[in-house]
Amino acid sequence: GIWSGMLSGTVLQTLVLFFMVYRTDWNNEASLAEARISKWGGHNKDLKMKDNEKNHQEIYETSANSSSS
Repeated sequence: GIWSGMLSGTVLQTLVLFFMVYRTDWNNEASLAEARISKWGGHNKDLKMKDNEKNHQEIYETSANSSSS
């Protein structure tokens, strides 16, 4: 009765959330977040996102570090 309903609800919720996470374009979400931060300002406006082609990870550098190199 109640336990099978709770279990099936939890399984359904897990499947729906897994599907949503799987279908999300995380690079697009990161770009949108970066745009929001630059629009509204933040405590670290010098933060830039750079694509590291060597290991396909996104790394962050401050503009001060990139200009001093």
